[in-house]
Amino acid sequence: MHYLVNKALLDLHDKYDGDLGLLDERWASKEDRVAFSSEQIRTLGEYVDKLHISRACNLAQEFRSSVETRIKELEERIEPEVVTILRKRIS
Repeated sequence: MHYLVNKALLDLHDKYDGDLGLLDERWASKEDRVAFSSEQIRTLGEYVDKLHISRACNLAQEFRSSVETRIKELEERIEPEVVTILRKRIS
């Protein structure tokens, strides 16, 4: 199966200290800038954000449920290895 987010993208995310917005900087390598699509980068970013949100203690149950549903939807597009790594980091 082809996943939208893979380990190579996570490695790039780590290379830029978790801020893929830095790819827009002049000093970022051209190879890094063109290696992944904006959809791939947005998907990884949304997943990381949703994981952080889900860790908050005081979320309304309805909002928590919608966040968890979205996390599951995103995980269908992300390599299982990447899901495991990110869940460990954010837990």
